[in-house]
Amino acid sequence: VQHENEVRYRKQVERIRHIVTSLLQFARTTPAERPVEDVDVNLVVQDVLPLVTHILKTKSIRLSTRLEARQVVGIDVFDLEQVLINLIMNAANAVHDDGAIEIATTDSENGGVTISVLDNGPGIAPEQLKRIFDPFFTTDPRRGIGLGLSVSYGLVSRYGGHITVESRLGHGSVFRVMLLRRPAPLDEAAASAANGRLSTETASHKEVYYG
Repeated sequence: VQHENEVRYRKQVERIRHIVTSLLQFARTTPAERPVEDVDVNLVVQDVLPLVTHILKTKSIRLSTRLEARQVVGIDVFDLEQVLINLIMNAANAVHDDGAIEIATTDSENGGVTISVLDNGPGIAPEQLKRIFDPFFTTDPRRGIGLGLSVSYGLVSRYGGHITVESRLGHGSVFRVMLLRRPAPLDEAAASAANGRLSTETASHKEVYYG
């Protein structure tokens, strides 16, 4: 009985820690002076992967990368790391055991970079897709309090970028992070964020394949 109580206590503490961490991350999305540097997104992806390996192993998730971007982007590297961790964790929670996740980077026509996180999970229902970036909205309350994607959206928007999502039930999802070569001024960043949210809500649903 004592052992069971200890396990239950540890789980409760871990859940409280997760909630507090999520709330602190959410608070950080308010505009502030952030150190911006030229960042190689491929290196950031490689640096982040060891931080999520233990989660992937628990579900035997296969993770592959296709890092083809050659441009650098202007962003705070720690913010980008947080965004990637949130998106990878979101994908890991979505897929079943022995599922697959792919992270891809490509150069954008505007001189920036697009980072894609694809999964072959069950997909997201259209009515949920429209709210996926809303604070405290979650498709599975057992997995968290629904701040990871909202935090990511806010962090990317700060630099004038945006995130879109495409999904189809039974075929998985893909989240795309569009980053600029140079961060946009705050007013332009807000406009870009609004356009990004609009394109997210009206995105066509496409199948996600792995080969």
